[in-house]
Amino acid sequence: MPRKDYIPDSPRNQRDWSQNFVAQFPAVAKRIGWSDADIKALMQRVTRLQEAAQTVVNADSALDVALGELETVRDAEVSEIRLDVANLKKTRGFTEGDGRIIEVLSSATTFDAATCQPKLQPEEKRGRVRLMAKKLGADSLNIYMRRKGEGEFRLLASKRVRFPFDDDTPGSIAGQPEEREYQATGVIGDDEIGKPSDIVTAVWRS
Repeated sequence: MPRKDYIPDSPRNQRDWSQNFVAQFPAVAKRIGWSDADIKALMQRVTRLQEAAQTVVNADSALDVALGELETVRDAEVSEIRLDVANLKKTRGFTEGDGRIIEVLSSATTFDAATCQPKLQPEEKRGRVRLMAKKLGADSLNIYMRRKGEGEFRLLASKRVRFPFDDDTPGSIAGQPEEREYQATGVIGDDEIGKPSDIVTAVWRS
């Protein structure tokens, strides 16, 4: 099997690798007689990589925080919004046309765990595949992945509630893109329910 490239693929792992290199490299380089100019040049390159990777990590962390805040606000406000809108619809003079304009018309549906089928949408990014999902009534999702040509899916993330989710699993052959397939299954409590999502495909690139 080809040896994996020593520079990681995911931004977080690139950040960590760069931090360690910056900390340890100067002593190694001086011991073996590298010039100060050569040490400085390589340090600058690795530091640029570290800073760029850190920017991505910070952005991902900020997104996680923002999604958490959205979920908190949704939990606190949506039920009250529904009550207020229900009262609005009962107000004299309110028409179906009004409801269509402000997009508050809906058809009553009953959640059926047996037919729940989540949806996945992949987005290809450098060093990872980002997955967006709709749980469609499930508490959480189990995310599965297989490389194109493999027979069985393997569990990639268990009981995932928040999305997006990034698959930064390293490629099987260093430096080569690979086609991956994803599928999600709804979960209520600890049990998988309903039907698996349609299989979606994305190309992972380092």
